[in-house]
Amino acid sequence: MQPVLAYDQAPPFTLPARFFLAMPVWLACSGLVCLAWGSQAEAGRFSPVVLALTHLLALGVLGNVMAGAVLQILAVVAGAGYRHPGRLGLAVFWPLQLGVGALAGAFLTGFSALLFRLALACLVWGLGLLALVLTRGLLNSPARDATSRALAFAAVGLLCTVLFGGTMAAVFGWALPLPMTGLLELHMLAAALGWLLMLVAGVAVTVVPMFMLTPAYPASFMRVFSPALALAALLGALAVVAGWPRLAALPAIGAAAGFALLTLGRLQASRRPADPARRFWLTGMLALLLAQLTLAVGLCLAEAAPLWALATGWLWLAGFGCAAAFGMLYKITPFLAWLHLKALHPPRGALPSMHGFIDASAQARGWQVYLFWLASGLLWCAWPATAPLLGMATLALAGVLGHAHGRALWRYYRLRQAFLAAPDYPPS
Repeated sequence: MQPVLAYDQAPPFTLPARFFLAMPVWLACSGLVCLAWGSQAEAGRFSPVVLALTHLLALGVLGNVMAGAVLQILAVVAGAGYRHPGRLGLAVFWPLQLGVGALAGAFLTGFSALLFRLALACLVWGLGLLALVLTRGLLNSPARDATSRALAFAAVGLLCTVLFGGTMAAVFGWALPLPMTGLLELHMLAAALGWLLMLVAGVAVTVVPMFMLTPAYPASFMRVFSPALALAALLGALAVVAGWPRLAALPAIGAAAGFALLTLGRLQASRRPADPARRFWLTGMLALLLAQLTLAVGLCLAEAAPLWALATGWLWLAGFGCAAAFGMLYKITPFLAWLHLKALHPPRGALPSMHGFIDASAQARGWQVYLFWLASGLLWCAWPATAPLLGMATLALAGVLGHAHGRALWRYYRLRQAFLAAPDYPPS
């Protein structure tokens, strides 16, 4: 069952836009961290700089994109409108930004207990509120489509991610005697499967056929995948609790590979083969498949496990997560700008097309810079001395993304002001 889109329930454009604009800022911050400390990644995937970069990408970049997208999709797909969207946006936005900065700072300043406490308070508030809003909206919604079901499971995954991550922050903040290894495995499992993969899959069911003109996902997949992925995450968690962390990765490999292969099949049948956004999604699915390969190799080669684990994390976050997020943003930002301006009933011919906000050449340029960034990151995983190259590539990508989306939002603002200031507005 495909979702029925309730555009009349869409929140103000400022609600998702502030999250989307924060993304390139945190991407630029991660580039500066790479330039200053990136070569220290030789200490392993749990070195302070790697942990800081991981959370800058996971929370600052992906977290902002996903929060903005979730608040938009919840209203339009599930029909769950907001009474005070402006207050809601600020209540999630600022705690998230403060929490990301405090958490990255805690890692880079020698695991500062004070900063961990600040990060815990901010992120539990911001992300916990996001999960609660998502859960409440879905419980009150009559929607029963695949995207709404995936959002419901993703809300649980987000709560688990916040719970385990918050517990680890409390361990650092108050020196609690809790097992960090088990908490870390559960945190990564909930974040990778329960939140990131679940949310991207749920969004893909709607976004991929809608914007890239692909065949719809099979009805059987739409009914089965979300509970199957939740079961895979649960089995992985049970394996961690039982003391078999290596077995926890097996359900993840199967679920992720299955979704990637199915989505690749949809994308290959796209009626817009030259669409730059399609290239982002293709890259993301290939990166997701490669991540399962590096994960399997890391499990088999114990001596080289840290290198392969670092590459797996990069492919999951920068490859799969960021490719899907950037590809989605290049479609959603111009679409929302066009949609909200159309609701103002502008004069005939005054409203540009979606390509008038971000054209195909800008999208293609973004994908090319993204590919260079992704390759630079893989090189950094194998040879940390190349951190300056990754830092420059990160800053370049932040500039390209920030310019494209900032320009689109600025044109939206200018057109909105012009329409509202027209002498004959509102039209009869």
